[in-house]
Amino acid sequence: MRAAEGADVVESWMMAYRLRRAEKVGVGMRRLVRAEIDAAVAALRGEGDRDEAIHEARKGIKRIRAALRLVRDGLGERFQPENVRYRDVGQKLSGLRDAGALLETFAAIEEEAGEKFGGVRAALEAYKRRCEAAVDPGAAMEEAAAGLEAGRGEVAVWRGMGEGFGAIEPGLRRTARDARRAWRRAGQNPAPEEFHEWRKRTKDHWHHVKLLEGMRAAALRRYAGRIKKMEQRLGDEHNVAVLDQVMREHVDLFAEGEERAAVERAAGALREKLRRDAFKLAEEVWAPKTGEFVGVVEHWWEAWRGERASEWERRVGLEERG
Repeated sequence: MRAAEGADVVESWMMAYRLRRAEKVGVGMRRLVRAEIDAAVAALRGEGDRDEAIHEARKGIKRIRAALRLVRDGLGERFQPENVRYRDVGQKLSGLRDAGALLETFAAIEEEAGEKFGGVRAALEAYKRRCEAAVDPGAAMEEAAAGLEAGRGEVAVWRGMGEGFGAIEPGLRRTARDARRAWRRAGQNPAPEEFHEWRKRTKDHWHHVKLLEGMRAAALRRYAGRIKKMEQRLGDEHNVAVLDQVMREHVDLFAEGEERAAVERAAGALREKLRRDAFKLAEEVWAPKTGEFVGVVEHWWEAWRGERASEWERRVGLEERG
């Protein structure tokens, strides 16, 4: 895919994964979840690169689950079975994607070290082949696509989500609070699982902010950018941790020696750098309390939904200019 085409795809998703000013919350949530399902199914059944298709489908499933969490209170008892449905579909693809992602992570470790490690790279490629041999990738992708299609029919009966800011306020507050708490716990206990939890909760919160970007508040876009940077640092840190675990558990592929020791040193240095960056971003982003953040977003929401968009944009200096 050419760079320009890739940018068009990203922009298309950014525009689609937003609530619209004139639509009811429930209508918007059903619309965007259906769109994510359709895009994921198309990727899984398409003729493009398999690893990329799996990656895109998994991202779509994560966006669906984040959307569910935003309106969790309104969905009531329906939330849990739907969340489990998409969790299970995602797990059918996780092993296939994770093995491929390790090679991307390894490239960052080589860059950190400033040298190439051909022996460890060959072992990683063998590990990826081993993972793929353990399952039928085509069958797993079709099973996931079928699961998504089955869920699509249930979206129509997602009712009771409420309207107005009250429909999303509890979910928005919960994910912001949970992400902050996970950050604090990671600072107190730097275990890999604590950082992974911080990453997951931060990603949920970022998805919720993206859903609200239709408000076109410049400050919200800047906030989303910082949250995304934090999530990326945490995601890269998690991948390095997984790579370290794989090397330790598969000693038949990753033999002890100077090259592996050099990789482990570079991986450790990269993890520390990523953690420092994530903590710095968290301290900047979450200086205000959760309640302050939610209150500001509510103000933006009420202005956005209560006035014609063009008038609101003109008043706050965000109108598009020729």
